[in-house]
Amino acid sequence: MNATVSSNILLVDDEQDVLSSLKRTLRSENFNILTAQNAEEGLSIVNREDIHLVISDMQMPGINGAEFLQNVSRLSPKTVRMILTGYADLDATIHAINEGKIYSYITKPWKKDHLIKVIDLALHTQRLESEKKRLLELTQEQNKRLQEFNVELEIKVADRTSELKQSNDRLDSAYKDLKRNYQTAIEVFCRMMELRNSEVAGHCKRVAELAKSIAVMMHLPEQDIDNIYYAGLLHDIGKIHLSSLLTGAPFNSLTPDEKKAYYEHTTLGGSLLIPLDHFHPISHLIRHHHERYNGTGFPDQLRGNEIPLEAAILAVAEDFDEACSGLLFEEALSYYEARQMIADGSGKHYHPEVVAAFLAATDKQAGIKTDHGLNKVTTNHLEPGMVLDRDLIATNGILLLTEQTKLTTAHIEKIKHIEHDLNVKLILWITEGSTSELID
Repeated sequence: MNATVSSNILLVDDEQDVLSSLKRTLRSENFNILTAQNAEEGLSIVNREDIHLVISDMQMPGINGAEFLQNVSRLSPKTVRMILTGYADLDATIHAINEGKIYSYITKPWKKDHLIKVIDLALHTQRLESEKKRLLELTQEQNKRLQEFNVELEIKVADRTSELKQSNDRLDSAYKDLKRNYQTAIEVFCRMMELRNSEVAGHCKRVAELAKSIAVMMHLPEQDIDNIYYAGLLHDIGKIHLSSLLTGAPFNSLTPDEKKAYYEHTTLGGSLLIPLDHFHPISHLIRHHHERYNGTGFPDQLRGNEIPLEAAILAVAEDFDEACSGLLFEEALSYYEARQMIADGSGKHYHPEVVAAFLAATDKQAGIKTDHGLNKVTTNHLEPGMVLDRDLIATNGILLLTEQTKLTTAHIEKIKHIEHDLNVKLILWITEGSTSELID
């Protein structure tokens, strides 16, 4: 193990012959050798030079070797300190080593190989200690920087998370507004179609609501439920070419030619929506909502599971509402008669699973569809922030506002203007807790 040329070694001894002998011994190792003949001179050298290792004689006049090396320790703690001693001073030397943290001692006379080996080992140990200290300081500094980085990162992540949440909330709000406006636009269009005949007013909305309830009862995916609802609103769009007399007449009262024209409304309705990309998922539902489970429906005489499940749901919802509204038979059926009609058609006209879900959904509706929990108010009692629990429909069948609309000052002013223009008294159903002003 050889030291590099950069190792500075200071030799301190009051005898010049000893210094010369030490220099000769170490000359072949290419150390940078410095010498001093007393402690004061040695301390002066330590003050101005970067000394890696000091070898000092134990017995020197004035300041002895042990005291000198203690002073070196204070001036240059990293310097390796060794003491040169005779056998007679061995006990004192060992005591000095223990007290002064001296690395080792060398006895006189020394052996060259042993001396060089001890010096090399001492310098190597010094380099290891120095590297250990450097790595420890580096690790501590890196840990400190890492902690600071983690704190900064946590702050940035928190800030970014907050920004993303705000952006997501805005997007979510915008999406909900867009979806609500989209749904309202469809409902308005649906009402516009129904204005041709007041007898069918509200039919499409009721079909859409019932079909949605059935789909929810069947635990269909949210997107499928939305598609069923929109298809329910638009399922009669193909009747736009029929006369108002034909659209309001019970199906059983139609002549063969009138029924032939009526059959065309499903294919026409599906075709009308094909150019609109967003309506592709519901166009085929409109085409097939008059198919029958036993294959006797139209337009394609599909049977069983060939019929899209969503279309089978619409078939049940529409027939139930038409039966209750007098649009299916010449005389309207009661709620319970129409419900029994659907139950009797299970496995024949209607998909059995859909019928089961329909019965469960109507059972549930019968239990909760009461006026309990609702407030009935006039326009004089309206206040911003109230929430509509039911659609607001004018006497002429026009949809003014949809349920779940949160009223604003502008809404209230428009409602009052419409009430004045139509010369009617409008009644609104408000969710309980929205107002304290009730009417009998």
